[in-house]
Amino acid sequence: VVRGLHGGESFSFAGKHFRIEPMAGSPIPLSQPVPVMIGGSGRRILSLAARVADTVSINLGMPFSAGAWQVGPTPYADATDTKLEWISAAAVNRTSALELQATVFAGGVTEADRCPLIAPLASILGVDVGQLQGSPHVLAGSLEECIAEVEGWRERWGISYLTFPAAIAAQFVPLVQALNGR
Repeated sequence: VVRGLHGGESFSFAGKHFRIEPMAGSPIPLSQPVPVMIGGSGRRILSLAARVADTVSINLGMPFSAGAWQVGPTPYADATDTKLEWISAAAVNRTSALELQATVFAGGVTEADRCPLIAPLASILGVDVGQLQGSPHVLAGSLEECIAEVEGWRERWGISYLTFPAAIAAQFVPLVQALNGR
């Protein structure tokens, strides 16, 4: 429906829950077909995203994610492995065409102790700071450590697109500058 309404021509749709009589949507995006990002943390939505989206956003999931309670030494990294298995299974022949995205919710480029940057998120999730280790949703350390971590996410999971919330985005300017063009 989103692509149909932004395709530049009259569009109709009749589905289980709603009907669209012939209409032309607007504005017409410059990029055609309009790129679609779908994100989530559960099997059903990630499988749907793998089948139809251009970008799959791998969400953190709180506190129940990937079908298991977050327990063990690196539960969020392990849950991301499971999420990528679901995406890969559902994508069939689209895996190479998909872009994978993750949001970094806590952290910063720092030479100081990284724990205070991650502790507020760990507290919200009710986990130890160490349990967030390796997760693509926290990133803290020196510039070199952050670069290595991001490159590791790309190698391990294929994540090529990161989002930083406005509240912490300025802390990652050196990282963005260092990775520009890579």
